[in-house]
Amino acid sequence: MIIKKSKISALLILILALAVGLISMVAAAQNNAPSDPIEKKAKNFIDNIKQNKDGGNNLKSLVDKTKDLSKFTNKYQVYNNTWGQNRWILENDGLLIETDDVGNPITFFNKVKKDQPPAAKYHGDITRLTDIKKLDKKTLLSIAKDVADKISKEEKVLVETTQMNDGYVAYKWSRSLQGYTYDTDFVLVILDPSDGGIVCMSKRFPSKDAAINIKISSDKAVEIAQNELMRNSSIEIFSVVKTELIIVNPNNYWKDKKDLSKFNDNARLAYAVTFKKVEPNNGEIIIWIDAESGKNIGGTQTR
Repeated sequence: MIIKKSKISALLILILALAVGLISMVAAAQNNAPSDPIEKKAKNFIDNIKQNKDGGNNLKSLVDKTKDLSKFTNKYQVYNNTWGQNRWILENDGLLIETDDVGNPITFFNKVKKDQPPAAKYHGDITRLTDIKKLDKKTLLSIAKDVADKISKEEKVLVETTQMNDGYVAYKWSRSLQGYTYDTDFVLVILDPSDGGIVCMSKRFPSKDAAINIKISSDKAVEIAQNELMRNSSIEIFSVVKTELIIVNPNNYWKDKKDLSKFNDNARLAYAVTFKKVEPNNGEIIIWIDAESGKNIGGTQTR
Protein backbone atom coordinates (compact mmCIF):
# COMPACT_ATOMS: atom_id res chain seq x y z
CA MET A 1 0.00 0.00 0.00
CA ILE A 2 1.40 3.41 -0.93
CA ILE A 3 0.78 5.95 1.78
CA LYS A 4 0.56 9.69 2.11
CA LYS A 5 4.01 11.11 2.73
CA SER A 6 2.75 13.35 5.50
CA LYS A 7 1.75 10.35 7.60
CA ILE A 8 5.01 8.46 7.37
CA SER A 9 6.94 11.70 7.78
CA ALA A 10 5.21 12.32 11.10
CA LEU A 11 6.45 8.98 12.36
CA LEU A 12 9.97 9.70 11.16
CA ILE A 13 9.97 13.16 12.74
CA LEU A 14 8.95 11.59 16.06
CA ILE A 15 11.83 9.14 15.94
CA LEU A 16 14.41 11.62 14.68
CA ALA A 17 13.37 14.08 17.35
CA LEU A 18 13.95 11.41 19.96
CA ALA A 19 17.43 10.84 18.57
CA VAL A 20 18.50 14.45 19.00
CA GLY A 21 16.57 14.99 22.24
CA LEU A 22 14.28 17.74 21.01
CA ILE A 23 10.78 16.67 22.01
CA SER A 24 8.88 17.12 25.23
CA MET A 25 8.39 13.38 25.70
CA VAL A 26 11.83 13.42 27.29
CA ALA A 27 10.90 15.07 30.53
CA ALA A 28 14.07 14.39 32.48
CA ALA A 29 17.42 12.80 31.83
CA GLN A 30 19.68 11.30 34.43
CA ASN A 31 23.38 10.92 33.67
CA ASN A 32 23.50 7.42 35.06
CA ALA A 33 25.19 4.61 33.15
CA PRO A 34 22.88 1.65 32.58
CA SER A 35 23.52 -1.58 34.37
CA ASP A 36 25.57 -4.23 32.55
CA PRO A 37 22.51 -6.27 31.45
CA ILE A 38 21.08 -3.21 29.67
CA GLU A 39 24.29 -2.54 27.78
CA LYS A 40 24.77 -6.23 27.00
CA LYS A 41 21.32 -6.43 25.41
CA ALA A 42 22.08 -3.37 23.27
CA LYS A 43 25.34 -4.93 22.07
CA ASN A 44 23.60 -8.21 21.26
CA PHE A 45 20.97 -6.29 19.34
CA ILE A 46 23.64 -4.60 17.19
CA ASP A 47 25.17 -7.98 16.39
CA ASN A 48 21.76 -9.37 15.54
CA ILE A 49 20.80 -6.68 13.03
CA LYS A 50 24.25 -6.23 11.50
CA GLN A 51 24.00 -9.09 9.02
CA ASN A 52 21.04 -9.61 6.73
CA LYS A 53 19.85 -13.03 5.61
CA ASP A 54 21.65 -12.70 2.27
CA GLY A 55 25.00 -12.20 3.99
CA GLY A 56 25.19 -8.45 3.45
CA ASN A 57 26.06 -5.90 6.15
CA ASN A 58 23.09 -3.75 7.18
CA LEU A 59 25.43 -1.41 9.08
CA LYS A 60 28.33 -1.04 6.65
CA SER A 61 28.15 2.76 6.73
CA LEU A 62 28.53 2.65 10.51
CA VAL A 63 31.37 0.13 10.50
CA ASP A 64 33.30 2.36 8.10
CA LYS A 65 32.97 5.32 10.50
CA THR A 66 32.73 3.79 13.96
CA LYS A 67 35.06 0.83 14.41
CA ASP A 68 33.56 -0.35 17.70
CA LEU A 69 29.79 0.02 17.32
CA SER A 70 29.09 -1.33 20.78
CA LYS A 71 31.31 1.16 22.62
CA PHE A 72 28.82 3.69 23.94
CA THR A 73 30.08 7.13 24.88
CA ASN A 74 26.79 8.60 26.09
CA LYS A 75 24.37 6.71 28.32
CA TYR A 76 21.39 8.11 30.14
CA GLN A 77 17.83 7.44 31.22
CA VAL A 78 14.77 9.38 30.13
CA TYR A 79 11.10 9.37 30.99
CA ASN A 80 8.64 9.14 28.12
CA ASN A 81 5.64 11.32 28.88
CA THR A 82 3.66 10.03 25.91
CA TRP A 83 3.66 6.40 27.02
CA GLY A 84 4.46 6.98 30.69
CA GLN A 85 7.51 4.72 30.71
CA ASN A 86 11.24 4.88 31.49
CA ARG A 87 13.74 4.49 28.65
CA TRP A 88 17.49 3.98 28.35
CA ILE A 89 19.40 5.85 25.61
CA LEU A 90 22.83 4.53 24.53
CA GLU A 91 24.78 6.31 21.81
CA ASN A 92 28.12 7.03 20.18
CA ASP A 93 29.24 9.05 17.15
CA GLY A 94 27.54 6.68 14.72
CA LEU A 95 24.35 5.41 16.33
CA LEU A 96 21.66 5.78 18.96
CA ILE A 97 19.74 2.96 20.60
CA GLU A 98 16.64 3.39 22.74
CA THR A 99 15.59 0.51 25.01
CA ASP A 100 12.92 -0.06 27.60
CA ASP A 101 13.84 -0.10 31.28
CA VAL A 102 15.02 -3.74 31.10
CA GLY A 103 17.04 -3.34 27.89
CA ASN A 104 14.67 -4.57 25.20
CA PRO A 105 15.39 -2.54 22.02
CA ILE A 106 12.80 0.00 20.86
CA THR A 107 14.64 2.22 18.38
CA PHE A 108 17.88 2.02 16.41
CA PHE A 109 19.04 5.20 14.66
CA ASN A 110 21.94 5.47 12.19
CA LYS A 111 23.47 8.95 12.52
CA VAL A 112 25.78 8.43 9.54
CA LYS A 113 22.88 7.78 7.18
CA LYS A 114 21.00 10.77 8.61
CA ASP A 115 23.91 13.05 7.73
CA GLN A 116 24.36 11.59 4.25
CA PRO A 117 20.90 11.07 2.69
CA PRO A 118 20.74 10.12 -1.02
CA ALA A 119 18.98 13.38 -1.89
CA ALA A 120 21.67 15.57 -0.31
CA LYS A 121 23.79 15.77 -3.43
CA TYR A 122 20.76 16.95 -5.38
CA HIS A 123 20.07 19.77 -2.92
CA GLY A 124 16.58 18.51 -2.19
CA ASP A 125 15.55 18.09 -5.83
CA ILE A 126 13.44 14.93 -5.46
CA THR A 127 12.91 14.70 -9.22
CA ARG A 128 16.54 13.62 -9.53
CA LEU A 129 16.22 10.73 -7.08
CA THR A 130 15.65 8.53 -10.11
CA ASP A 131 19.37 8.96 -10.80
CA ILE A 132 20.27 7.06 -7.64
CA LYS A 133 21.37 3.48 -8.16
CA LYS A 134 18.92 1.36 -6.17
CA LEU A 135 18.37 -2.23 -5.18
CA ASP A 136 15.20 -3.66 -6.72
CA LYS A 137 11.95 -3.34 -4.76
CA LYS A 138 11.70 -7.06 -4.00
CA THR A 139 15.19 -7.15 -2.48
CA LEU A 140 14.58 -4.01 -0.39
CA LEU A 141 11.30 -5.37 0.94
CA SER A 142 12.99 -8.66 1.83
CA ILE A 143 15.69 -6.79 3.78
CA ALA A 144 13.09 -4.61 5.50
CA LYS A 145 11.02 -7.63 6.54
CA ASP A 146 14.11 -9.39 7.88
CA VAL A 147 15.00 -6.29 9.91
CA ALA A 148 11.42 -5.92 11.20
CA ASP A 149 11.41 -9.54 12.33
CA LYS A 150 14.66 -8.97 14.22
CA ILE A 151 13.08 -6.26 16.37
CA SER A 152 9.61 -7.81 16.60
CA LYS A 153 8.63 -11.48 16.68
CA GLU A 154 4.98 -10.58 17.24
CA GLU A 155 2.23 -10.85 14.64
CA LYS A 156 2.18 -7.83 12.33
CA VAL A 157 1.06 -6.80 8.86
CA LEU A 158 2.75 -4.50 6.33
CA VAL A 159 0.42 -1.54 5.82
CA GLU A 160 2.51 1.29 4.40
CA THR A 161 5.55 1.85 2.20
CA THR A 162 6.80 5.04 0.62
CA GLN A 163 9.69 6.92 -0.94
CA MET A 164 10.87 9.62 1.45
CA ASN A 165 11.82 13.08 0.24
CA ASP A 166 15.42 12.50 1.33
CA GLY A 167 15.67 9.41 -0.88
CA TYR A 168 15.21 6.76 1.78
CA VAL A 169 12.43 4.14 1.67
CA ALA A 170 10.15 3.59 4.68
CA TYR A 171 8.13 0.51 5.59
CA LYS A 172 5.51 0.36 8.32
CA TRP A 173 3.92 -2.71 9.90
CA SER A 174 0.91 -2.50 12.18
CA ARG A 175 0.90 -4.83 15.14
CA SER A 176 -1.92 -7.36 14.88
CA LEU A 177 -3.60 -9.94 17.07
CA GLN A 178 -5.63 -12.82 15.62
CA GLY A 179 -5.85 -10.89 12.37
CA TYR A 180 -7.02 -7.58 13.89
CA THR A 181 -4.64 -4.62 13.55
CA TYR A 182 -3.76 -2.14 16.29
CA ASP A 183 -4.53 1.52 15.63
CA THR A 184 -1.48 2.72 17.60
CA ASP A 185 1.22 0.02 17.72
CA PHE A 186 3.66 -0.29 14.83
CA VAL A 187 7.10 -1.29 13.56
CA LEU A 188 8.91 1.17 11.28
CA VAL A 189 11.95 0.32 9.14
CA ILE A 190 13.72 2.91 6.98
CA LEU A 191 16.36 1.76 4.48
CA ASP A 192 18.86 3.33 2.12
CA PRO A 193 17.75 2.01 -1.31
CA SER A 194 21.28 2.27 -2.71
CA ASP A 195 22.68 -0.46 -0.45
CA GLY A 196 19.84 -1.69 1.78
CA GLY A 197 21.53 -0.21 4.86
CA ILE A 198 19.43 0.53 7.94
CA VAL A 199 18.69 4.21 8.50
CA CYS A 200 16.24 3.72 11.35
CA MET A 201 14.13 0.99 12.88
CA SER A 202 11.62 1.32 15.68
CA LYS A 203 9.14 -0.86 17.51
CA ARG A 204 6.35 1.06 19.25
CA PHE A 205 4.13 -1.46 21.04
CA PRO A 206 2.84 0.49 24.07
CA SER A 207 -0.50 -1.33 24.24
CA LYS A 208 -1.41 -4.37 26.27
CA ASP A 209 -2.87 -7.44 24.54
CA ALA A 210 -6.53 -6.95 23.78
CA ALA A 211 -9.29 -9.45 24.53
CA ILE A 212 -10.86 -10.66 21.29
CA ASN A 213 -14.55 -10.92 22.21
CA ILE A 214 -17.19 -9.87 19.68
CA LYS A 215 -20.72 -9.72 21.09
CA ILE A 216 -22.39 -7.09 18.90
CA SER A 217 -22.85 -6.93 15.14
CA SER A 218 -21.52 -4.32 12.74
CA ASP A 219 -25.05 -2.99 12.13
CA LYS A 220 -25.66 -2.66 15.87
CA ALA A 221 -22.36 -0.79 16.25
CA VAL A 222 -23.42 1.72 13.57
CA GLU A 223 -26.77 2.25 15.33
CA ILE A 224 -25.06 2.84 18.68
CA ALA A 225 -22.52 5.20 17.07
CA GLN A 226 -25.27 7.30 15.47
CA ASN A 227 -27.12 7.60 18.78
CA GLU A 228 -23.92 8.47 20.66
CA LEU A 229 -23.05 11.24 18.22
CA MET A 230 -26.54 12.71 18.46
CA ARG A 231 -26.20 12.74 22.24
CA ASN A 232 -22.60 13.97 22.51
CA SER A 233 -21.94 16.13 19.44
CA SER A 234 -23.61 18.91 17.48
CA ILE A 235 -21.86 17.91 14.24
CA GLU A 236 -24.23 16.73 11.52
CA ILE A 237 -23.30 13.51 9.77
CA PHE A 238 -24.22 12.50 6.23
CA SER A 239 -23.48 8.83 5.70
CA VAL A 240 -21.45 5.88 6.92
CA VAL A 241 -18.18 5.68 4.98
CA LYS A 242 -16.97 2.39 6.46
CA THR A 243 -17.05 0.17 9.53
CA GLU A 244 -14.07 -1.98 10.55
CA LEU A 245 -12.90 -3.95 13.55
CA ILE A 246 -9.59 -2.66 14.91
CA ILE A 247 -7.78 -2.64 18.25
CA VAL A 248 -7.80 0.85 19.76
CA ASN A 249 -6.74 2.69 22.91
CA PRO A 250 -9.87 4.20 24.51
CA ASN A 251 -9.73 8.01 24.78
CA ASN A 252 -13.37 8.99 25.48
CA TYR A 253 -13.08 11.55 22.66
CA TRP A 254 -16.83 12.08 22.36
CA LYS A 255 -17.48 12.59 26.07
CA ASP A 256 -17.29 15.76 28.16
CA LYS A 257 -14.62 14.51 30.56
CA LYS A 258 -12.12 13.35 27.96
CA ASP A 259 -8.40 13.58 28.66
CA LEU A 260 -6.40 13.17 25.45
CA SER A 261 -3.08 13.89 27.20
CA LYS A 262 -2.99 10.49 28.90
CA PHE A 263 -2.34 7.34 26.90
CA ASN A 264 -4.54 4.37 27.80
CA ASP A 265 -2.59 1.15 27.24
CA ASN A 266 -5.65 -1.03 27.94
CA ALA A 267 -6.37 -1.76 24.29
CA ARG A 268 -9.84 -2.87 23.21
CA LEU A 269 -11.25 -4.48 20.07
CA ALA A 270 -13.78 -2.02 18.67
CA TYR A 271 -15.82 -1.16 15.62
CA ALA A 272 -14.38 2.01 14.10
CA VAL A 273 -17.44 3.59 12.48
CA THR A 274 -16.53 6.38 10.06
CA PHE A 275 -19.09 9.01 9.06
CA LYS A 276 -18.84 11.75 6.45
CA LYS A 277 -19.67 15.23 7.77
CA VAL A 278 -22.51 17.25 6.24
CA GLU A 279 -21.30 20.13 4.05
CA PRO A 280 -20.10 22.84 4.48
CA ASN A 281 -18.15 20.93 7.16
CA ASN A 282 -15.28 18.93 5.72
CA GLY A 283 -13.75 15.69 6.84
CA GLU A 284 -14.88 12.59 8.67
CA ILE A 285 -15.95 11.53 12.15
CA ILE A 286 -14.76 8.26 13.64
CA ILE A 287 -16.35 6.74 16.71
CA TRP A 288 -15.14 3.57 18.42
CA ILE A 289 -17.79 1.17 19.69
CA ASP A 290 -16.46 -1.59 21.95
CA ALA A 291 -17.09 -4.92 20.19
CA GLU A 292 -17.86 -6.69 23.46
CA SER A 293 -19.77 -4.15 25.56
CA GLY A 294 -21.21 -1.88 22.87
CA LYS A 295 -19.95 1.18 24.74
CA ASN A 296 -18.67 4.37 23.11
CA ILE A 297 -14.95 4.35 24.02
CA GLY A 298 -13.68 7.25 21.89
CA GLY A 299 -12.49 8.04 18.39
CA THR A 300 -11.37 11.10 16.46
CA GLN A 301 -12.30 13.41 13.59
CA THR A 302 -10.69 15.05 10.59
CA ARG A 303 -11.29 18.65 9.63
